[in-house]
Amino acid sequence: MSGDDPATTAEPEDDEPGDGAVEPAGVGRLLAFSDGVFSIAFTILVLDIAVPDDLSPAGLRNALAGQVPQLLSALLSFAVIGRFWVSHHDMLRQVRGADAGLLVVNTALLAAVALIPFTTSLLAEYGDLVEPTVYYAGMVAITAALQLVMLWWITRRGLLLPGTPRSSLEAAAGGLGSSVMAFVVSIPVAFASTTAAQLCWLLAFVPLAPLLRRLRPAR
Repeated sequence: MSGDDPATTAEPEDDEPGDGAVEPAGVGRLLAFSDGVFSIAFTILVLDIAVPDDLSPAGLRNALAGQVPQLLSALLSFAVIGRFWVSHHDMLRQVRGADAGLLVVNTALLAAVALIPFTTSLLAEYGDLVEPTVYYAGMVAITAALQLVMLWWITRRGLLLPGTPRSSLEAAAGGLGSSVMAFVVSIPVAFASTTAAQLCWLLAFVPLAPLLRRLRPAR
């Protein structure tokens, strides 16, 4: 028969040419998988922190002192990855469904998160050298940039739940933008001073969104 029912042949409303369908049920699976990757990254950060057995009191003090760089690097990366996880979780909680593009961007983001512990171990062992400082800053900047791309894609594709406040989007973009700027700026600084470069990273925790709102001209 030539008269097919339009209700059975029409494309889903959420489809766009070449982009694939939006799957509402996919958000829960995406969150669960992503949380697993984040939790593994958190765990790997502390795997290299260990103290030998049967040490004398003096040997224990020396061993603990030798672990200070590893502890500081792990704490830094806990804060960095934790901020990415909170932002990622808040972002996906406001999404009504997942499409193919979101899955691709999210996979790239998780790959970057999984590499942060490796650059953390480099920083702990060789934090006074330029290359490990640059590698760490570059990896964190890439991760923050990928989360910005993820936010852009969610907004572009209309994947946000109806009624999502604009202020939450501005806060997410501002936090991620400050991370990108702080770590990118630290890369050229590292060639002059690795200590100064690492201090630049503290700027990533400065909330940009409230500052931008204050600087915005009143209407």
